[in-house]
Amino acid sequence: SVTIFCPFPNRDVGKIALVDVPGLGDTRLGDEQLILETLGQEIDLVLFIRRPDALRFVWEKRDTELYKTANQALNNLENRSFLILNHVCGRNNNLQACEALKATHQAKHLKTVRCEIIDCSNAEEANAVLDSILDYLAANIKALDDQYARTYQDRLNQLQQQIKAELVKARQNESSGMAIESLDDSDRFDALFDRLWTKLARSLEELVYDFDWERQNEENNDFQRQVAITIESCKTDTGLPLTPEQEPDIEQILDMRGNFGDWPSTYSYYLHGIRTHLTRKFESMDMGLQKYVDLAKSIVTEVLIETANLDNLPNLSKLQGNEFLKNAIDTIPPH
Repeated sequence: SVTIFCPFPNRDVGKIALVDVPGLGDTRLGDEQLILETLGQEIDLVLFIRRPDALRFVWEKRDTELYKTANQALNNLENRSFLILNHVCGRNNNLQACEALKATHQAKHLKTVRCEIIDCSNAEEANAVLDSILDYLAANIKALDDQYARTYQDRLNQLQQQIKAELVKARQNESSGMAIESLDDSDRFDALFDRLWTKLARSLEELVYDFDWERQNEENNDFQRQVAITIESCKTDTGLPLTPEQEPDIEQILDMRGNFGDWPSTYSYYLHGIRTHLTRKFESMDMGLQKYVDLAKSIVTEVLIETANLDNLPNLSKLQGNEFLKNAIDTIPPH
């Protein structure tokens, strides 16, 4: 995560921050989680930008997936987002493609405040759209924030009702052995929690020490083999434009250059494709680590069960390893 500060020439805009998050074209590990965290914590408005291909202009799965991902994190996305279709002028004019996508974006459930077709390389057009978006933000930010607050208040009210219902069930269940009345005694709760936390923290610290010092020099043959296989696969399947005889496909490159109209755009196109191609190959190395990761999860699970008795929770009983941890994340709130 990188934060860059720089002077902004439009001083009348005020304290506006631009956050550039990755799309889903690059399947780099952690990208989707980064998008969710950034949108949920820092964003008021989302600007989706799409440059349609002049020849193959259709909405792709990655477009709808990106919208769905944003919708998970940002409340009321259809009133907090704009869709910009980048019109490339000149030899590779894609105006027809932009108009086709604009006409069909709502049918793909890509609901936004507005969909605009502009030439993003034209400063006058880009600034005009930015000004209209900022005007919308200034006029609607209070209503959007109020709606956002009401949504979370409704969720809190629902959670409160669920907690009350669960407490009623617990009091009625004499066999549970739980002294519900003790929850009202904050001093007793703090003492019990401190005792539990001390035991749990010590056990986890000892586990970290075990992994750091006693296991760090262990050879992981499964992972080593997977690394070797991945590197060899990258050497033999590079993603470069090659002929069947493994020679540079000059004709294909020249065709692509003619399509884009210049060499820098052609180079960027191939660079992006090769990078994504090779990145996906390295994701396969997870398979080599899986056995070791599963072992680590099993050990962590043992600590949580033996020290914190988390297996007494209804959703966690009789579970082990990865299943236990996965359900624990869903069962226990993060804060």
